[in-house]
Amino acid sequence: MKAEVCRWLDRRSDPTAWAKVEARWNVLLDHARDHLAEHDRGRPTVRWKDDAMRSVVAVANDAKPRDIIATVCAVVLLRHREPSLFKSDRAFLFQLARLFRALTDQHAGEWYNHETGKNHRVYLTPPARSSELLGQALMDTLGAVGLYIATDIDRARAAQEREKADLWAALGSCERPA
Repeated sequence: MKAEVCRWLDRRSDPTAWAKVEARWNVLLDHARDHLAEHDRGRPTVRWKDDAMRSVVAVANDAKPRDIIATVCAVVLLRHREPSLFKSDRAFLFQLARLFRALTDQHAGEWYNHETGKNHRVYLTPPARSSELLGQALMDTLGAVGLYIATDIDRARAAQEREKADLWAALGSCERPA
């Protein structure tokens, strides 16, 4: 899905439209930084909101905006195509937050298995409220962009299918040579 979104971005994205999409991402990033600055100044804040905002800043420090936007849009495309993969809207938000947080190594840990002699990578699980807030913030910021891309990709796919069906119908009406 992400590769499909990246292909769409390469072919269809207009520089002015892309600047607006990045501006939407930067609004969320600025909000996260402002929230954490308030926390650092000693203002009382809610821990799970702090965790969500730290995730936004951590991912922004390690990943390019294009990768972040493509990941969010790919998850929205997946939900658009296969809504039954997610048990609920809340489950979707959790998965969106999980895949977003996977864009950086800061949310991963390793442990050593003495029996096999190998290191294993594990993703650290944040509080449920933090994941839900992060997923909702991403949807509020980039969800409409993802939905637009998803519908445009599906529209193009449907046009290709119609063209293919017309070709097969035209070939089927031809007489076979003897």
